Amino acid sequence: MESGRIHPNPLACRRAVAFVVGGRFTSRRSQGALVALLDSGQYWGPIFIAFFTASTVATEYNWGTARNALTRGQTRAQYMWAKLLATALMCSAGMLLVLGIGVLFSIGATLVWGGDMRWDVPGGPSAAEVPVMIGRAALAILPYGMLAFALTVISRSTALGATAVLIYSLIESAAQGILGSLGGRWA
Repeated sequence: MESGRIHPNPLACRRAVAFVVGGRFTSRRSQGALVALLDSGQYWGPIFIAFFTASTVATEYNWGTARNALTRGQTRAQYMWAKLLATALMCSAGMLLVLGIGVLFSIGATLVWGGDMRWDVPGGPSAAEVPVMIGRAALAILPYGMLAFALTVISRSTALGATAVLIYSLIESAAQGILGSLGGRWA
């Protein structure tokens, strides 16, 4: 050390930036930034979408705005379809916003790391197939949002809709780990 100046550990700095940016360290042997970003979206996306869907649907009932909207002449089915479509559009816009922010952070991390972060998927799709990957990630999250919507409409409770999806996702993750460790046809 020279004159009290602290020299940071480059590996620790990289890991700290990676944790802030994507929640995990991405090395040369890993899948790359885009896959890590979509993987994080697959994990956190259902949780955020469940809480958003449950809170937007349940507050309509709790505040009494659903009853006021139904007295204006539209049927309950029309109201529910409109609410489902609006919620799906808001969730899609939110996920695309998060994807855009994640891409910007990944570009920043690439600049900090000196360009050793890859955007391609080794043995995977080309750049033209990236929208297909994003679409598949969105479709994988869809059942969680639908489950939150259905349970919240039935129970009119934010807590039940969001908690049920959270518990379901935890049980699903545990079951995937157990069945994956068995190998063979269970994996």
